[in-house]
Amino acid sequence: MSINKPCPHCGPLPVNHLASWLNDLLSHITRQLEKKLFYSAAGGKRFFLKRGISFSSIIWLLQKIKIISFKTEIERSNVYNRTLVLLDEAQKRGLKTGAVLFLGRYNNQFFAEIGGRKIFFEGLPLGRRASKAANLFVDDKAEIKKILRQNELSFVEGKSFWSRARGLKYARQLGWPLVAKPRWGSVSRHVFLNIKNEAALKRAIGAVKKICPAFIVEKYLAGAEVYRATLVNFKLGGVVKRLPANIVGDGHRTITQLIEAKNSHPWRGEPKQKNATYLKIVIDETTRQLLNSVNLSLDSVPAANQRVFLQEKVILDLGADLIEVSGYIHSDNQALFEKIAEIFDARILGVDFLAEDIGISWKEQKCAIIELNSLPFIDMHHFPLEGAPRNLAGMIWKMVLNNNQQPTINN
Repeated sequence: MSINKPCPHCGPLPVNHLASWLNDLLSHITRQLEKKLFYSAAGGKRFFLKRGISFSSIIWLLQKIKIISFKTEIERSNVYNRTLVLLDEAQKRGLKTGAVLFLGRYNNQFFAEIGGRKIFFEGLPLGRRASKAANLFVDDKAEIKKILRQNELSFVEGKSFWSRARGLKYARQLGWPLVAKPRWGSVSRHVFLNIKNEAALKRAIGAVKKICPAFIVEKYLAGAEVYRATLVNFKLGGVVKRLPANIVGDGHRTITQLIEAKNSHPWRGEPKQKNATYLKIVIDETTRQLLNSVNLSLDSVPAANQRVFLQEKVILDLGADLIEVSGYIHSDNQALFEKIAEIFDARILGVDFLAEDIGISWKEQKCAIIELNSLPFIDMHHFPLEGAPRNLAGMIWKMVLNNNQQPTINN
């Protein structure tokens, strides 16, 4: 019997909350142990990390006993677009690449042959091993806040809690409106925005703890746009503005017809489709509530150029849009993102940034870093719905080829 169940806070398909909950807990324990074992209190590397790890014998043994196998002709439906754009770019450069299968199944592990040797990577090649302990916590929203505070950089005020009671007590001190979200995780699963009272916060915390053992309570930043900046080798690669699922009226078609037209775009895939940057707009209870709040329905005909939002959160699984805005970014904001990559020693990094306008300095507006991503979906820069595409995959291969210090084995 499957334990996967439909969840309105996760997307259109059934999910396994228990698996996510356990994965977050185990990952947290692993990161804490790794920090103690491999990094000194002064911030440098301990002896174990300095020695490095030899992968040759491990890879040879796993291949010998048929635990892993290499596949050069990959099935694109089994691979995220994030990696497909990278593999396609590698092919243009004459690099041999493929997937590393575990017991014959795809598991987001890949290889590339460079200079007669294989490099291995998960999703994206990261260039070289990180030297700072901060790199361990790129995906930990609570640790990110601490590190940003230490460096006097903009972040949303908030804290992480394991205890509901302590979280509620802190919320009363922080003041409304608030956000409740998982301490780990991405794609806006179980993120609750604009919480205006304690009863709503209790419900939100209960929902968050179904998917993650620890939760964050933080201030809600109203009136801000959501941006994703992606950095490669400590340099800004691209910035997109992320919009919740929406349609733009033409004065003739109904909202249902506009949704159907938008969903027919060749870039929009089916729910949870891996090899698609965009997924089709989903009509759910949130959609109906939002329409009702502005006196519209699915049968309404919006005015020409009237944008109507169909979701509250920016979730690609529910039909969100991406608009390339790299050409409009203020130089202070670019410097901010690049400084963050340096602080975390992250050669590839996604930065989620809330701001009223990416063209205004972060020092002169209400804005904040809300989270970081160690394995960003670079394909969003390759396939913006508006604006010129940015070749992030090319930047990554340039970095890897110039600084090939990934774990390797001989051919």
